[in-house]
Amino acid sequence: MAVAGEYGIETANRLNRIAAHEVGKAEAQRIARALQFPPVKTVDDWMLAQEVLVGFLGPDLMDYRLIKLGDKAWQVRVQRCFANENATRAGVVEHLECGVFTRITGWDDALGLRYEITPPLGKCLMAQGRECGYTFGLTASPESVGLSGEKRT
Repeated sequence: MAVAGEYGIETANRLNRIAAHEVGKAEAQRIARALQFPPVKTVDDWMLAQEVLVGFLGPDLMDYRLIKLGDKAWQVRVQRCFANENATRAGVVEHLECGVFTRITGWDDALGLRYEITPPLGKCLMAQGRECGYTFGLTASPESVGLSGEKRT
């Protein structure tokens, strides 16, 4: 809110997305290193990593479901989101751009996943009166990157 008040909501959203993505990358690498996770190569690996990361970083912040859509895709459906709730309380929800899934893409990038996300990230889906759900599809074999962030051969 301080950035939005000083520089405008567009700048606040842009900076939030950048920060959320970079924080997500650092979180995934740090937690994976501490837990000595093996490389994430499959949808099942990703779903386990997602549950572990959310479990450590804020299991009470969101109510969501992970749905496996086959060997190359999964979906995350959110029923309750702390960011939407906080933006609603602050009176700026109609301007909110999704930082939560931007953070998750930081996790995915840190895990070496190559993916497409549908719909594209942007304005908060809940704020638009839509169901919050994003589908991730693997577009190539993941790099051989351990959850600690090191490349493996």
